[in-house]
Amino acid sequence: MVKSVRGAAERRVYSAEPALRNPGVLMRDMARDLRLSFALGWQLAGRDLKAQYRQSLLGYLWALLPPLLIAASFVALKTSGVVSARAVSVPYGAYVVTGTLLWQIFADAVAAPLRLVIASREMLIRVNFPREAIVLAGMLTTLFGALVRLAVVIPLLLYYQLAPGAGLAFLPCGVLSLILAGTCAGLLVTPIGVLYRDVEKVLPAALMLWMLLTPVAYPISASAGEAGWLALNFVAPLIEASRNAIIGSGPIAWGAVAWVDGGVLLALLAGWLLLRLATPHLVARLGI
Repeated sequence: MVKSVRGAAERRVYSAEPALRNPGVLMRDMARDLRLSFALGWQLAGRDLKAQYRQSLLGYLWALLPPLLIAASFVALKTSGVVSARAVSVPYGAYVVTGTLLWQIFADAVAAPLRLVIASREMLIRVNFPREAIVLAGMLTTLFGALVRLAVVIPLLLYYQLAPGAGLAFLPCGVLSLILAGTCAGLLVTPIGVLYRDVEKVLPAALMLWMLLTPVAYPISASAGEAGWLALNFVAPLIEASRNAIIGSGPIAWGAVAWVDGGVLLALLAGWLLLRLATPHLVARLGI
């Protein structure tokens, strides 16, 4: 447990007392470290973005290419008749492109905490700093990627001659919800991923499978089996609502989004607490 001692300057005293024994002190320390993390989070986000695209010929275009290639594959498979998708009220190309772009925002948010913890290995071992800065850096890099991808929306709407309605105002909320939901999932995965590097290797395949089980390239069905899975897939309402906001493919399910966002905020707090409690053990593991 870390105790703050006020004096001429704030000092931190480490003790073997479990942090959960004094939840009030723990929550106060978490709030303080979060407040102190913003400046460092910006610096770590800038470093991560430079590292991702350093010595890259296409640079930040790599943020666009993977989801666009996936969308093009779905369009080609549907056009050739290999894959049959239910009819949608907008051109299928617009439907699947927006779906894959939004999914990639969520997938980036899931992968960011583990990637940044591993990338900050030496810093974690040698420097005492608020670990929340790593989480904030992951959210900022994901937000940057989201802004790059959403730049495609304007030419997409013009190409398909689509006019978004008033629901477009929901899009920032939808993107933020996807980032928070992905960060929540990433926080829950990170402690295991640091202990076992297999998680980092299997995560892309797991996310691809998750995408195929999410209405990214196909509309939601009313069938009992599919409806049962979608009830557990908390990403589905966020993808659907954000896509509807962009291309007006349907109404926005405000109630479902509110329920998901409420659950995500609670789970995000739990993931934050888990990461904070596990950090000393993770740092010891990274130092081996």
